[in-house]
Amino acid sequence: MIKLYNWIPALCNFQLEFRFKTLTNKALAPCLFFLILGAGCVDDTYDLNNGISTDISLGGDSLYLPLGETDSLRLSKFIDDQHISEIVLENGAYYIVYSDTLKASVPSPDDYKINDLQVLSDISLPEGLSATNDIPYPSDVSFALTPVQENFSLNLSSHIERLDSALLDISGAYSQLVVDVSFQNLRLVQGDAAVNFEIQFPKELKVYDPITGSELVNAIYSRTLSLSQSSHRLNFKVKRITGADSYQVTTRQTLQIKKNGVIHVDQNPGIRIGTKLCNVRYKTIYGVFDAAINVQSGKTDLRSLTDIFDGDDNVLSFSEPRIFVTTKTNIGIPATANLKLASVKNGLVTQSMETKLHVTSPLLPFNEKTSKFGIGPVPLPGWDGEVWDYTPIGNLIKTSPDYITYAFDPVVDKSVQHFYTRDAYLDIMYVAKVPFAVASDFSVSVSDTLLDVFDQDIREMLFGNGEVELFGVASTDLPLRISMSMVILDANMLSTGITLDPRQISPGVKGATTQTDISFLVGEDQIAKMKTAEHILVKFTITSDEVIQNTILKPDDFVHLKLKARKKGGIHID
Repeated sequence: MIKLYNWIPALCNFQLEFRFKTLTNKALAPCLFFLILGAGCVDDTYDLNNGISTDISLGGDSLYLPLGETDSLRLSKFIDDQHISEIVLENGAYYIVYSDTLKASVPSPDDYKINDLQVLSDISLPEGLSATNDIPYPSDVSFALTPVQENFSLNLSSHIERLDSALLDISGAYSQLVVDVSFQNLRLVQGDAAVNFEIQFPKELKVYDPITGSELVNAIYSRTLSLSQSSHRLNFKVKRITGADSYQVTTRQTLQIKKNGVIHVDQNPGIRIGTKLCNVRYKTIYGVFDAAINVQSGKTDLRSLTDIFDGDDNVLSFSEPRIFVTTKTNIGIPATANLKLASVKNGLVTQSMETKLHVTSPLLPFNEKTSKFGIGPVPLPGWDGEVWDYTPIGNLIKTSPDYITYAFDPVVDKSVQHFYTRDAYLDIMYVAKVPFAVASDFSVSVSDTLLDVFDQDIREMLFGNGEVELFGVASTDLPLRISMSMVILDANMLSTGITLDPRQISPGVKGATTQTDISFLVGEDQIAKMKTAEHILVKFTITSDEVIQNTILKPDDFVHLKLKARKKGGIHID
């Protein structure tokens, strides 16, 4: 039997090539008729009805069918910086950027409170004034009473370990030193009598005159207190306190009775002096404090990053990840913050690290101190921070974690003087910046699905019997190692049981595209499984090594596959 495929190609040397989506049974017959009978290269002397078999084979030795091609799988397809806020584009390159601002919990003003205190002193009158009756004085008389010295210590909160000084708020009713002078069992019946009262405050207190509002000279205040009133109150303002273990207040009193005055005395007459420091409100306090500074722990969600690539076994290892920490504070309490970072995947810690940050304080109150810290392999060019910690942090994201947890644990430096203001604050801002510069162990997978590759007509032509070759050209400009494999899927996107072994694609060169011929053979033992084939899943596994590490991935980096099928021996039509 002479088969047409033995001589038609010899005469015409044509190759039939068409796309799978346009080929149907309905279109096949006229197409074949035209190609075989209508072609001018066919000799009319050959009579198809003259004993020649109608068993026809198309394509000569082979039939070629274009199966389709993947999209150009550019990095920008997987990294949608419009919807993944952590991805930013800077100078034509991608960076992963995570940032947050943390408001630290600092001590309240009440934690460093100077509590109210009161000291009472009783002064006895001379024996001549101890009778229980009215005592007339026909002439002026003066009695010098015993001076009183009272020692007292400030009533400090337990968080003040040492008080050096405090600048106080003297507005309104704040920061008052109240002196109450009352006459006990002593009253004026007739005439005029008074106590010349002098009080000397300790030099550690900056006290202001209750009437003039000016600072007391030598911290001494004098006042004449009439016996016509049973008690007198003197309200002083204390603007500054200098720390001391104890304070001494000295009072001197002289009782003066004018001519024809009458004094009534009862049992145990005297003068009571009550000194009270109350409602102390500081603006700035200096000393050493047990500062309870707390910074809330938190976590950074990395799932949007790890979901960019296929699979759970990716190694997102980038060569130069960095963390930048900026602190802003007006607190004069230097501290060392232990920064703890941990990778969490499926609820388990996979990696962890710890480093120390020295939080410096402003030199003067009511000023803000900004400190910048960097953590990573090397600083960025132009970085203007104070301290760089060369701690590697790449392993934190290497395992494709769900979260990165962070915790700041400040430890106060008590070897130096502290200061604290009522409006104290500590802000901590951190930025994790990871360039898409792959490390040597970087490994990710991306995939694309060729849909509707095989319809019924194609399956009947290609997979009746024999072997079929799937071949094509893979193109890329990625200067990384790429392995490509394919899985044949059925109409339900399930595997038909055919997975074609990986093929290696030559690395690209920046600025140039390399092309690699690839070929997969579907053997006769697999043909039966191809009866349900409809789609092809194309998977690219992209890896690095020590030679090509530090390669920076850019949005236009791509890999592309154009695929064809070749049926050896052509096809036969009865």
